[in-house]
Amino acid sequence: MLTIRTHQIERLDAHFQERLIERIRQHVAMHLPDDYAQQLATDPHSTSIRQSLDAARRYGLTTDANLTIFTDFRLVYGPDFPLNSEWAIEILTDGSLHEDEKTEQLRNQLDTYLTDAKPKP
Repeated sequence: MLTIRTHQIERLDAHFQERLIERIRQHVAMHLPDDYAQQLATDPHSTSIRQSLDAARRYGLTTDANLTIFTDFRLVYGPDFPLNSEWAIEILTDGSLHEDEKTEQLRNQLDTYLTDAKPKP
């Protein structure tokens, strides 16, 4: 029988967290306007991403995809998100919604915001 000790699990968790942070950085560089990727470039210790992940988990978001979407929001709406957005609090604290439903509703709001923010030709 294989025994995995607590410190081994903690090391694995830390490793997976670092991999997730790197994937989020890549996602931001590929999918959000350059301003947001530059914002992360000035944060070499990924403090803002770590804070976003902690906040997302408090709202029951657990999958990499949902954690990434929440981080997008924190970049776009600021570090006080979701506390600065009543509509977001309503979505995130709705106990009847699965985490995927929560992030789908958030994503719809983000798509609208980014579309409206783009310069018109």
